[in-house]
Amino acid sequence: MTYYNFVKEFTKYPGPRFIRLGKHSGEEFRENILRPILESDNSIDIDATGVLSFGPSFLDEAFSPLASEYGIELFKSKIKFHSDDDKMLYQKMISYVERYLEKKN
Repeated sequence: MTYYNFVKEFTKYPGPRFIRLGKHSGEEFRENILRPILESDNSIDIDATGVLSFGPSFLDEAFSPLASEYGIELFKSKIKFHSDDDKMLYQKMISYVERYLEKKN
């Protein structure tokens, strides 16, 4: 399992949904960090402690398309996401993923 410190390795200030809208986007995080993990035999433990705030559009764009593409079970088995500052962060992210998947079906 790869340990990933979000603040040190990506940003303290997550940006918008899409790359074209600004730096540190959900799309950038998905394509550069998460997709390679899902395509490998590895898994990731993302520590988001210290992040100022995650916008719903960032969380939705970073995680939801991958859960749809690779399946929710594989997604959940390979991606761990937590923050000492927000104990409900994983649940927030999963709620966006589940909403996305419901709309797709």
